[in-house]
Amino acid sequence: MNNFNAWVEAINAVLWSSPVLYTLLFTGV
Repeated sequence: MNNFNAWVEAINAVLWSSPVLYTLLFTGV
């Protein structure tokens, strides 16, 4: 189940980083 935890952490990282990237893009514009 460690592989499953790795997937969950990866998905959470993407979900949390995406809003940050969008914010940086809009702030840059």
